[in-house]
Amino acid sequence: MTLRAHLVLAAWLLPLLCPLQAAAKAPVDGTATWCSFDLPPMYIVTGPEAGKGSVQEHVSFLQGKLPEYQHQTQFASIARVAKDMREQQQLVCAGMQRNEERQQYMLFSEPFYVTMAPSVVTLRSRLASFRPYMNSQGEVQLAELIEASPLSLGLTAGRSYGSTLDAELARHAGHPRVQVRTAAERLSEGLVSMMLLGRLDYTIAYDRERRQLMEQLGGNSQDEFVQLPIAGLPRQIPLYIVAPKSPWGERFIQRVNALLVRYWDDPQFRRSVLREKDEATRQRILNDLRELRPGKRPAGG
Repeated sequence: MTLRAHLVLAAWLLPLLCPLQAAAKAPVDGTATWCSFDLPPMYIVTGPEAGKGSVQEHVSFLQGKLPEYQHQTQFASIARVAKDMREQQQLVCAGMQRNEERQQYMLFSEPFYVTMAPSVVTLRSRLASFRPYMNSQGEVQLAELIEASPLSLGLTAGRSYGSTLDAELARHAGHPRVQVRTAAERLSEGLVSMMLLGRLDYTIAYDRERRQLMEQLGGNSQDEFVQLPIAGLPRQIPLYIVAPKSPWGERFIQRVNALLVRYWDDPQFRRSVLREKDEATRQRILNDLRELRPGKRPAGG
């Protein structure tokens, strides 16, 4: 074959080979393993709405804007997430709340979403037992409830409810009427049956978690779960994306923060909010997000 023929063949093959080389090129910063839970409405892992949790849809959007990483999902308990983060594995998680203990080994993005404060959740049949520990606004005074009442509290190990409530619960760590259980993927797993059996009197959860607990009760139960606001909590709690405290984690959080600044109001990024059926809830979330917009508050807080 002549030199001219070789050059012609190379010119013909080059456009075909380039896409193959690009496709084979590995992500430049490794694999980002995103943790996931069974925690509607933030994470929905079963049923017709699987994958359409409010946090999951934000994550899906961000993954599409981070082509330098290979993305995968890992179902894990909060305790497993903490362990992997301490070991500086390339695990990341969205929808986490910030507290002092987590800041020792986690890096936090700008807050990207918001949730209402959690509440005490109990069975309606036990409601009267809580009234002596409520203030005039109908809010539970949690410290007094734990210290002075005979009622038992059930919690999931490693879970955060925001810095204010986490600090209060830490002061009562080891209390004989506070039981802490390790859950696998379903964060409230076991707490429902324990309350129904009378082994627990209440837990702490969010409103939509309460609705999920109602589903677990089933249609044959004559009881129902009710929620009681907790005194002294902020109206709303920011949620963050976290990564391990490592050079890899620093790069990841920097990229996420840049995307949050760029796409903060993007309808595709906020599609789970815009799809909210209740107008009042949708407007409340949008107003809260305007207050959290990067640049309106100190970074990371």
